[in-house]
Amino acid sequence: MIHIISRSLAKRWAVCGVIKESDIETYQYGLELIISSGINLLIMIGISFAFGQPLVVVPYLIGFIPQRIFAGGYHAKSHLFCILFNTFVYSISCLVALNIEESAAILSSVIESCLSFALVFLFAPAPAKNKPLNIEEKKRNRTITLIISGLSLVLCIALYYSYLLGSTFCNMIFCGQLMATVLLLIGKSVESIGFLHH
Repeated sequence: MIHIISRSLAKRWAVCGVIKESDIETYQYGLELIISSGINLLIMIGISFAFGQPLVVVPYLIGFIPQRIFAGGYHAKSHLFCILFNTFVYSISCLVALNIEESAAILSSVIESCLSFALVFLFAPAPAKNKPLNIEEKKRNRTITLIISGLSLVLCIALYYSYLLGSTFCNMIFCGQLMATVLLLIGKSVESIGFLHH
């Protein structure tokens, strides 16, 4: 559905002279990303409202987006699967972050930060098949991902003895980072399996 809408919009823009006909596929791809991301965001906001915490999506995205952009990882083969997977993962994140006891939240944040840093160090970046990276881009993305993950670990250690590390805000940041790390691992696993089959 998203593919069809994006294609028809891009074609209409070409007919109206807004874009060149040779750019239809590029604009279609961009529109697909915008529409899919918009749907994901609206669903996440809806889930946040359902949990009675409409703003928890913000810290989740603070933890998720930077690491996801630069570490890379698994990308679903269809927009529908991406939306369903994201909905499931975000729902679980809200369920855990909003109901975990403070001492468990602090401990899990420390474990998650250490684990994320180690996995990013070992595996990042994991570029998508449709967006391969050259050597310079890989170096840059790896460096940025290590800085992001390292800062998160330092923040976690700095906040360890404060009540803030057990707060919902921090819980959601670390849930977002954890999900980005999980996608990195899945992406590397899929890449390894694909490599073994060639």
